[in-house]
Amino acid sequence: MEQNPSATNNLASQKQPQQVWKLLLGIFIGIVFLLGFFLVLDHFNVISLHKVLPLGNNLFSPALPSSPDQKIIAKIGEENLYQKDLDTEMHYYPLKNKADTKQVLLKKMEKDSIILQAAQQEGLIQLNASIFNAPGKDYLARMKKITEITNTISQRQDKIKGSFVSIWFYNNAKPTTMDQTAAKQLALTKITAVYDLVKAKKITMQQAGERLKADTSLAQIDIAYKSNAIRDFAVAPSERITFDKNFDDKIKQLQPGQLTDLYLAKDKELKTKRIIDAMYMFAQVSSRSNTGNTSTFDDWYAKKEKLYAISTY
Repeated sequence: MEQNPSATNNLASQKQPQQVWKLLLGIFIGIVFLLGFFLVLDHFNVISLHKVLPLGNNLFSPALPSSPDQKIIAKIGEENLYQKDLDTEMHYYPLKNKADTKQVLLKKMEKDSIILQAAQQEGLIQLNASIFNAPGKDYLARMKKITEITNTISQRQDKIKGSFVSIWFYNNAKPTTMDQTAAKQLALTKITAVYDLVKAKKITMQQAGERLKADTSLAQIDIAYKSNAIRDFAVAPSERITFDKNFDDKIKQLQPGQLTDLYLAKDKELKTKRIIDAMYMFAQVSSRSNTGNTSTFDDWYAKKEKLYAISTY
C-alpha cells in the first residue's frame, strides 16, 4: 500500500511544535527544581547563592534602604538606631545650631536605647517594633515609655518628701535698697507668724506658702518673694534639698509630720564676698520610705551601661 507523501509531511510538521514545547517545559521544570534545591541548601547554610549563581549578588542581596532616613547610624546592644531617629531628635531639640548638637543627641539616643533594653531584661516592659529597633517606630511613644521606666526605677529608691517655707531678706540676684537690719526683722516677723500657725496645726505648709505669696509687703525685701515662698522636695537621703547642708541635715532627721525649728540661713554677699545672714526658713517632712535602697537612677544606669556594646557608623 503506497503512503501519501503529503500526509506524512503534515504529520511531521504537527509533531515538531509539540516537541519544542515539551523541551521548553522540561527545561523550565528543571530550572525551577534546581532553584528550589539551591534555595533549600542556602537556607541551611550548606552553600551560598552568592557564589553559585552569577546573578546572586543582585538577586539575593539584602534590599538597600528605600530612603536616606533609613540609614543605620549606630548599633546599641541589640538595637539599630537610624538617621530618622536622629532627625526626630533634632526636630524637638531647642539648640539646633550648637556645634556639638549631633554628638549630644547621639549620646542621648544611646542612653535611651540602653534604658529600654535594660528595662526589658528586668521584665519591666516588652519591646516591639512600635517603639524599638525599627525606622518607622512611634518616637513620641518611645519617649513616653522611657520616662515611665525612669520614674519606675527612681521610685525604688528611698525618698524623703516634704516642703520648706522661706523668706529672703538679702537676695543676691535681686537686692533691694531697704536697710538690712529692718529687712531681717520684717522677715522674722512674717515667717514667725505662719510658723506658729503650722506648728499649732491651724494651717498646712501649703497654706503658709500661699499666705506669704499674698503678702505684698514682702516685695520690699525680696522682689522674688512669691517664687521663694514655698518649695516641695522629694529626694534620696544622699541628695541636696536646699543650698544649706546644715539645714538639709536637720530636715533629714525629721519623721513625717515633724517641723524643723525656724532656721537662719547665710549666703555670700555678691560685692564683698562676705558670708552674711540672708533668709529665714522652716521645713516639714510629709513622708519617707525606708526600704534600704539608696541607689539612684544614675547608679542603676551606670551599671547597665557597661553591659551593652555601642557602635557608631
